[in-house]
Amino acid sequence: MTCEQPSPSPPGDLERLAAWLRRAGLTTPALLLIGTLRPLHMVGGQLLRLAYPLAPTPRWQTRLGQMASAIEDEATWTRLENLLQ
Repeated sequence: MTCEQPSPSPPGDLERLAAWLRRAGLTTPALLLIGTLRPLHMVGGQLLRLAYPLAPTPRWQTRLGQMASAIEDEATWTRLENLLQ
């Protein structure tokens, strides 16, 4: 298996996630979770990268890579936080 650089996350993923969290009434818990986990974003991204070779299909590998890149990116956390406020 090769460890390819993932393509950027599809446009609209954060907007869909924020909309789902609002519909489910989870805005406040999500904001608390973002504030709590933000300092650990690099660790979370690296853990997903460790799981990358274990993913059973290329589609899962691509998605894991996209999630790892999003989690490691501070701008993504800030953007999601702004979408939820």
